[in-house]
Amino acid sequence: MFEFKILISNSLDDKKLANAIKNALDRVSEFKSYFSEEYPIKGENTSYKIQNAIEDCDFMISIFTKDSINDQLINQEIGYAYKVKQINNKLKILIVTEMNLELGGLVRYANEEIIKMDKRKIDLLLHNIIWSIRKSIPNGLSNNTLKLKIKCCGCRDLNDNPNEFFGLIPSQTDIKKNYSSEKNTLNYYCPYCGASNEINVLSFENMSLTLRKTLKEENTLTI
Repeated sequence: MFEFKILISNSLDDKKLANAIKNALDRVSEFKSYFSEEYPIKGENTSYKIQNAIEDCDFMISIFTKDSINDQLINQEIGYAYKVKQINNKLKILIVTEMNLELGGLVRYANEEIIKMDKRKIDLLLHNIIWSIRKSIPNGLSNNTLKLKIKCCGCRDLNDNPNEFFGLIPSQTDIKKNYSSEKNTLNYYCPYCGASNEINVLSFENMSLTLRKTLKEENTLTI
């Protein structure tokens, strides 16, 4: 099994957005995403750990919003990533930023992929990030390379957690066709209980599981 290490560089001000990105990436079986502070590298020195994490990862996602554009640490991290890329061109850098935000410093002159974000369309942002990673992977846009980790909405394991199964991610062509038809969901059947799980075609969120959780919380409040 192959895997791709993805480092997420973000300010505390963008933690909610960073968590949404990480959750979406973690739905892809072959993607192993980490925040800088949790990257699996030993050592007590934080700066040393972050530098080694940047050197070791396959992809780095840097988040710049109006709240974090001047964050010194985030700018330092991407500055170091540029140096690493000059030595080792395997590192792919993705810059996530807001629509009307003018980037400054090193980022302004960077020849990296910039993904513009509309905060009203977070699902589309998550899709664009996943697509940008997929297109950098050999055969990553085909329908037999990457798998989804799906938590079933219909059955649970011995610890009362949703049973997990895998399903192939459709080709980018099929995803685009599905989205254009306004269906907006993919359907996967659980091999354990046969339940139909509707997956958001952009973010890969299990809409059936989310709906079940919401209804359960509403019933709890009613009681």
